[in-house]
Amino acid sequence: MRPRIADIVTIAARLSRTPEAAVVGERRYVYLCAIRHAIYATAREWGYSYPQIGKHVGNRDHTSVLNSIQSRERLALQFKNFDGFCAEVSRWADELPPFVSETGWKPPRAFSLTLSRADRLRREREAAALRRMRQKRRDAKIAPVATPAVAASKAVPVADKAPDEQYTRRVNAEIVRGSANLLEALRKAA
Repeated sequence: MRPRIADIVTIAARLSRTPEAAVVGERRYVYLCAIRHAIYATAREWGYSYPQIGKHVGNRDHTSVLNSIQSRERLALQFKNFDGFCAEVSRWADELPPFVSETGWKPPRAFSLTLSRADRLRREREAAALRRMRQKRRDAKIAPVATPAVAASKAVPVADKAPDEQYTRRVNAEIVRGSANLLEALRKAA
């Protein structure tokens, strides 16, 4: 008798000590994707179709299931004990009776899906680069680039400046703004 997909989900969740709601939820954390992959692969071994698997594991599209099954090598490289986890899910799905979720079954040992050292370092470098890029964007928003037109149009406290300096600043501002008639600019400034 083949196991139900819901039982396979329960087995994988309990083996990884992850809530079933998180396993079938929408989050796309790497370790959750690895748990889902083990579910997809085990259900596929038992002859379930891609649409059936997707429907029972978070109402996903069949192409998501297909893509996950095809990316097994990538996940095996990322996680140290990924192949062992998949084998355990498959073994327990074969041995346990239906409706595991209604029983008090607990696995004798739990799996911790941790990233390999090389992948963890790569992810840390990517995160640091992303933080630096975001900081540069924030810095650019704080200190806008000053063009002559923008710099001239900025409000300057007039009381602090001497009369000659005020006059020169107003004339320069009008010239920078593109005043067509210089005499008109001088009249406005005076």
